[in-house]
Amino acid sequence: MNLQESIRRILREERVPLSVRRRVSAIDWQIEFAVKEVKRQNNVCNMGEEVYVETVVEKTIEQMYWDLFSDMDDNSEEWTSSYYFMVKYINDNFIEKVKQNYHMNCGD
Repeated sequence: MNLQESIRRILREERVPLSVRRRVSAIDWQIEFAVKEVKRQNNVCNMGEEVYVETVVEKTIEQMYWDLFSDMDDNSEEWTSSYYFMVKYINDNFIEKVKQNYHMNCGD
C-alpha cells in the first residue's frame, strides 16, 4: 500500500477534525524537522531507541499544536482526537524510518 492510499484509509476510519485532516502533509515535514532538532539538542545515542522515537513523536506533535492548532483547547475532546490521530499516522508511516535513523547514527 502506498502512502497516499494509507492516508485515505486513515482519514476514512477516523473521526478527526477537518482542520487536522487538511494538515496531514504538515506532519511529514514536522517529523523531519523533529528528527533534526532532537539530534541537535541531545546526544541521541545515550537516549536509547525507545526514548529517541518517543521524543521525536512528541516533538512533532507539540510543534504541530503550536504551529497549527493552538486555537484548540488542549484539554478538549477535539484536541484529544487530533492528538491520537497524529500519533497513529506517525506510527503507521514513520516509526520504522525514525528507528532506522537512530540505528544509522548510533549503530545497533
